[in-house]
Amino acid sequence: YKEFLNGLTFVEEGYTASGARYFKAAEDEQYLYYDYDCNGGGNGKKRWIIDENLPDPSQTEDLDQDGACNYHARHNSDDTYGPPTAAVWQIWCGVEWANTILHLDM
Repeated sequence: YKEFLNGLTFVEEGYTASGARYFKAAEDEQYLYYDYDCNGGGNGKKRWIIDENLPDPSQTEDLDQDGACNYHARHNSDDTYGPPTAAVWQIWCGVEWANTILHLDM
């Protein structure tokens, strides 16, 4: 499910308010960014997110400004420097989250 995520090449677009870099896929309208709290509710986990929505770089949380944790994939992490390029990510498969190894090019 969501096989298109595997092997995407991400190009740095800039930095968010948290100082973390954010990226856009070269092949598609997919974005990779670090979010302190994906719904802005104050109780979220820090994570790297792959999403089809452009993040707002002026924010530190809920960067896609949807008020929800709605995205393709996540990787919980305290490392704001950069996302893992080969790691287990949790991918939304329509009814549940599935642990899947993703390989990303940077």
